[in-house]
Amino acid sequence: FPSHDNCWILGIPHVSRIANTISIETNRSLFWRVISWLNFKMDSSIIAVSMGVKDDLIQSIRVPNSKVDVIYNPVLIDEIRSVRSSGNENKAITALFVGRLVPQKNIEFLLRVVARFNREIKLRIVGDGPLLSELIDLALSMGLGEKVEFLGHVENPAKFYSESDVLLLSSFYEGLPNVLLEALSYGTPVVSYDCPSGPREILTDPVLGALVPELNLEHFCGAISDVVNLDSSEKREIRRRFIQSNYSIDRISILYMDVLKKSIYKC
Repeated sequence: FPSHDNCWILGIPHVSRIANTISIETNRSLFWRVISWLNFKMDSSIIAVSMGVKDDLIQSIRVPNSKVDVIYNPVLIDEIRSVRSSGNENKAITALFVGRLVPQKNIEFLLRVVARFNREIKLRIVGDGPLLSELIDLALSMGLGEKVEFLGHVENPAKFYSESDVLLLSSFYEGLPNVLLEALSYGTPVVSYDCPSGPREILTDPVLGALVPELNLEHFCGAISDVVNLDSSEKREIRRRFIQSNYSIDRISILYMDVLKKSIYKC
């Protein structure tokens, strides 16, 4: 194979974007691991959506460090989003999950969190996927029919972000979960499991939400209570401006252009 500084396909720069943890995505298929390795060999540059994804690429596929750039996903903020007040310790909590209903997302754990929670809570689940029927049956068998609402695919979940007290994420692994960024852009705090990649790179300040180091029901429930009880309009404004400053489409576009220019230069 040529060195990683060369272009391999007709002298045309080839750039890949990796959005998930490749070692986990391909760990059950030697064929796809080989295909991934060949693809990355042909790349002049690779864009990873988080440091966790980059580190995984380097360790699992042996991609050279110099070949990979980390560029976070952008959030489309086309208007100043209103921030509602929060912080009422006595009201019922409205929690939100947004995403595909697949094993990776570990939604069963969130159902068990709702069942264990010692305060009135309603979990809205926005998304569709192969586990929908199974999760509905599980929620009903756990007596959560009034506490969990399955909303299916929603084209624009903005309404749910803005109405929620907290976004929940319990994935076994991630690349860089856009739903965390989207929730924060509406000022909504996050409670997330500290899975191998993604959430820890977003939730860098306690004002943004809580990282739970292990999938422990007591710890997760406690983090939800703490985040909601301590929330305020001021914190919601800080979260919104954090996204506006660090994840705008203008800022991320410049980083992509820099990588493309570097790739052209290599050829």
